[in-house]
Amino acid sequence: MKHVGLFGGSFDPVHVGHLRAALEAAEHVGLDELRFVPCAVSPGKPRPHASGSLRREWLRQAIGDRPGWQVDDRELRRGGVSYTVETLAEIRETEPDARLYWMVGSDAFCGLHGWREADRLGRLAHWIVLLRPGFEDRLPPPQAPDWCRSGTTDDPAKLRRDPAGGVLYLPVTPLGISATAVRARIRRGQRLDYLVPEPIRGTLERADCYDPP
Repeated sequence: MKHVGLFGGSFDPVHVGHLRAALEAAEHVGLDELRFVPCAVSPGKPRPHASGSLRREWLRQAIGDRPGWQVDDRELRRGGVSYTVETLAEIRETEPDARLYWMVGSDAFCGLHGWREADRLGRLAHWIVLLRPGFEDRLPPPQAPDWCRSGTTDDPAKLRRDPAGGVLYLPVTPLGISATAVRARIRRGQRLDYLVPEPIRGTLERADCYDPP
């Protein structure tokens, strides 16, 4: 059986905080594959500054030829607003025997009750919640679907045994890097050394998609 991690987000742009958190989750759970899933447009959020093609290419360059890591661009190809439930249902249909693990930051997980078909999400995948400082005492959020509470575990082996519905809260190295801060540095003409993957640093420092409007 294949264990597949799915890390969704805008990646506008991808930075080392994304990659480090993904690596720690993959190691902790023992994933066979890790797929980065850049969205077209996040529900309830402004459209990304960089185009889908740029964000996809930056991700591909950032992960390079690391074994088992890849970019899944189905949300970009689908276009429109990217709903996680549609993405998971599509993967579940084409890969029915795979164990799916959706990775999400703790800030986004706190708003899970507002996601499309939130009750259904626990039937499609396990959830790895990447803990960020300041959110530990807010999880699970009181409005969360029932599966967020009933599926909570600190045992990655349990996730690997069960088909879906598990929730694992994973503390990750707190690097304190955000895409918002990276974009601000680009606008100010500041260097991005050690904040973003080296293969894309020069390209990002010259990117005009982050210029002030």
